[in-house]
Amino acid sequence: MNYNRDMKVELFKAEAADDAEKTLIASFEIDDLQSQYEKEKTQQEKDAKKAKKKKDKKDKKGDNSTEAEAPKEELKEEEEAAVEKLAPPKLRLVVELTRSGLVTVTKATIGNRENKPQFLNVKTLRRPEQLTEEQIKQAKQRFKWYKKRDEEKIKTDIAKNDFETMIYKMKDWLREEDNEPFVLEQEREAQIELMNEFEDWLYDEGDNAPFTVYEEKQKNITKQFDAYAKRKDSFDKRPEQIEKVKASLQKMGTKIGAWNESKPWITEEETKDLLEKVAEFQAWFDNSLEEQDKLAKHEDPVYKHGESVKKIKAIDKLFQKLNNKKKPAPPKEEKKPEEEQPASEDAEKQEEQKAESGSENPSAEGEQSQQSEQSQQSEEPSQQQQEDSKKEEEQTSEDL
Repeated sequence: MNYNRDMKVELFKAEAADDAEKTLIASFEIDDLQSQYEKEKTQQEKDAKKAKKKKDKKDKKGDNSTEAEAPKEELKEEEEAAVEKLAPPKLRLVVELTRSGLVTVTKATIGNRENKPQFLNVKTLRRPEQLTEEQIKQAKQRFKWYKKRDEEKIKTDIAKNDFETMIYKMKDWLREEDNEPFVLEQEREAQIELMNEFEDWLYDEGDNAPFTVYEEKQKNITKQFDAYAKRKDSFDKRPEQIEKVKASLQKMGTKIGAWNESKPWITEEETKDLLEKVAEFQAWFDNSLEEQDKLAKHEDPVYKHGESVKKIKAIDKLFQKLNNKKKPAPPKEEKKPEEEQPASEDAEKQEEQKAESGSENPSAEGEQSQQSEQSQQSEEPSQQQQEDSKKEEEQTSEDL
């Protein structure tokens, strides 16, 4: 290592042989080396003067008349000579070689006082020569390798933590007393033993496994855990879900039964088609519950509430369509044919009608317009009815 007070430090690599060629490794700039060097040198001179004054005071107090104290005089002279002879401040560097093959200075101080060194500011300089194309290529490859390594390290840590969490989650669930009926005892003990084996493997052979291995094992445990948890969840929610389905069917059946009186314009064929669909669902629903009652708690359920909700929504959509069917407009009255009158009288009447058209026709047109609007309203549901129908469908979904 070479350094001077011009604020530059160079590190070289050399072989053991005396005539070996030296290779420059790195260069560093210490922008405050000169000022700190001078500061340290000034401080050493001040310390030397203080030491000398202290020594002079001791000399005045001493007794120089006896020969027995001659050795002490010789020691004082040696101390004085040591004080007057000042060593130049020393530069100390702490150098670190990174995993990327770069040399960095982590700490730089100057001074001879071990307890009070002067810290320096270090700046890494570029190598004097430019990198070759091959060196640039190698540097890019190293960068890609380090990036991939770091990404896989993060994935591995996450996957390992998730796998460990799933192990404890499965064991805790299996050991809870409320969950015991939903897993056979033999199967439960086997699963707990398997989780213990996974835990031992995780801290032994699997400590440095790739993230893909952790993810695969965690996926298998999660699949089995979800099956167990679904059994219990379905059992706990089934009574309430069944009551909601029955209430929805009863509510629908009550309204359909009142259509004969409240909405006689709904045809018998339309009502029959809807009732057939309701009966078909009722048969499926009753059969599913019957099959479910035959199963033990540790068996997977055959009744699936989501399927019931899907079927009822389809029936309710048809029900709302019929329930919101508008009452048809009354048929128009046929005019009675008038008796034939003489042509002269007909002509007079036509003249009178033309004269009175200014006052009579607007009302007639208004009546025709009202009849047309009533006819359209009777054929198509109003916007308010459509909104009410939509609300009823949403309410049916919420009830289920």
